[in-house]
Amino acid sequence: MLSNAKKNVIFYVMLCMLGLSFPALAQETEGGAAATVDTAILVLIRWMHILPVIIMLGGSYFFRFVLLPTGNSALDPGLFKSFKVQVIRKWRMMIMLCMALILISGFLYYFMVGRAEHDGEALYHALFGIKFILAMVVFTLISMVYGSKQRLGAKGPMVGAITIALGIVVVLIAGYMRMM
Repeated sequence: MLSNAKKNVIFYVMLCMLGLSFPALAQETEGGAAATVDTAILVLIRWMHILPVIIMLGGSYFFRFVLLPTGNSALDPGLFKSFKVQVIRKWRMMIMLCMALILISGFLYYFMVGRAEHDGEALYHALFGIKFILAMVVFTLISMVYGSKQRLGAKGPMVGAITIALGIVVVLIAGYMRMM
């Protein structure tokens, strides 16, 4: 187990490495080391936002378009049902963690950077609102597809595909917002 002092040193080294990895970002701000640390924190927040999105959408895509069709055709129905229950149980925990990280990091980034950088830009804030609402719809649908109740029955695969499509729309909106 690492002591708190060792953890602090490791964290500081990681922040310095991030500052060195992103010199263009560190140079844009004035203030030396403090600006580099701020930049490193913002980069970590962005990664904390983007990686769970990749995991959640990619995993859902794999589950819907690869695992379900292959399992339905390759395994006997009883075995596949048992396998699917086990996979969903583990995947559900990952989904909940991803949703929490996406919400926390999204709000952190918006309130730390987005509002200030885009003050007075109505389109940016409107797109943020649309993106947020669509993300909540995606979270709701994904919870319905992989939740403990799973009451969708035969509609589950269709709702899963709709969820993935809406998730892709959210990513496209975010990409556009990033270019603003």
